[in-house]
Amino acid sequence: MRLVRIIAEQKDGTLNSANKFILLCVIDNENRIIKGEWFGYVKDGSIIYPFVLRSNKLLYGDDEGYCEHINLSSKNINIGSLFSIKSEPGDNEEWECCYEIRSVYDYKLVK
Repeated sequence: MRLVRIIAEQKDGTLNSANKFILLCVIDNENRIIKGEWFGYVKDGSIIYPFVLRSNKLLYGDDEGYCEHINLSSKNINIGSLFSIKSEPGDNEEWECCYEIRSVYDYKLVK
């Protein structure tokens, strides 16, 4: 198992998107996120939205319990891998965004 920081950019047709996804998590030997609660944030331009990743949901911790669905837990964590984030089913304004993993930084843990 390895502690990693994942940085992904929204695939919006530009070379360097201002919309980023950053996550600290542990991945297994097959480069998959292990079950647990992992912390990160989505950066939308200059605005930062912290979240907890639990299974296939991004929980933002507001009073209304708003969350978004993500398929990252079912993907191999490699540079170039794609994943999507989308609104909750039944949301008034349904949407979906695609992200590409640009960096996977492996923290070396000292025992």
